[in-house]
Amino acid sequence: MEELRPSQPGDPAIEDRIANRAPRIIVVTGPTATGKTAIAHRLALDLDGELVNADSVQIYRHVNVGTGKPSSGLRSERSYHLLDIRNPDEPFDAQQFRRLAAEAIRSILDRGHSAIVVGGTGFYIRSLLYGLFEGAGRDPEIRARLESRLKAEGSASLYAELRVADPATAGKLHPNDSQRLVRALEVWLSTGRPISAWREDHRFAEHPFDPRLFVLQVPREELRKRIDRRVEHMLSEGWVEEVQELLNRGYDERCRPLHSIGYAQLLRVCRGDLSLEEAVSLIQKETSEFARRQTTWYRKEKGANWISPDRYDVILGEARLFLEKHGSTLPSV
Repeated sequence: MEELRPSQPGDPAIEDRIANRAPRIIVVTGPTATGKTAIAHRLALDLDGELVNADSVQIYRHVNVGTGKPSSGLRSERSYHLLDIRNPDEPFDAQQFRRLAAEAIRSILDRGHSAIVVGGTGFYIRSLLYGLFEGAGRDPEIRARLESRLKAEGSASLYAELRVADPATAGKLHPNDSQRLVRALEVWLSTGRPISAWREDHRFAEHPFDPRLFVLQVPREELRKRIDRRVEHMLSEGWVEEVQELLNRGYDERCRPLHSIGYAQLLRVCRGDLSLEEAVSLIQKETSEFARRQTTWYRKEKGANWISPDRYDVILGEARLFLEKHGSTLPSV
């Protein structure tokens, strides 16, 4: 595995952010099982910080074991925000996350503390840092016409049209991704501009925070072993019982947490449709695949600092330097 060095002072990415006077924050993210919670918590202790959760399942109550939610001991040491804020059957999305996370961060900074965002939901983090692209070109008539064409002609026809109108977007979509094909063509037909151009404009429109983004990275084989051990540990901590308790509370099997990796498989165990041994194998396999998808996502993030979780001293040093250069008040060492 290629080792990517953390950014060093003097790099253009850092100098650009220093020039930006937006409120500064630390972000700790990366694939599952890389130790994000432990690293972020240590940073909060050393930098007089408070933590903001950016995990899309940890926001739900009653799902603790299988989400790797911070323990009560950790939560008694530092303040954690956006944990346990919704019931499992309540809707929640990136737009709500962005609003609540921004409010929490500003409150933390107003108290004179460092704000540390931690979690592995890349889309939530991206929405917080760069805003959400709502898009132009909402046209019900055009959309209805495209959906009629989709039924009559199939997605291949729409994909071929998009390759001509907006090759940049077509290159990122699967030919059978009908929902995104319709949306991209709707924007093109209603505005005369490709959706890729709208997104590029939006990329520079909203930068409410000035982030130092740490992406934790471990070698692939080591990560696979970490994932396997993590799943086994969660089971020993009562993961199956937690799923059964959700059902006992009356939550519908279709609620979002019960569709997440691990919970979905253990739900089948509780129903008697799958053996525990089969479920464990599936959870470990799907979690490893998910970790690979997360890695792919984070490699697209500009300014990301890829670093091993074993190098905490470097992470702390870079975080401290970043905050000090922005005039932050930090505890003495």
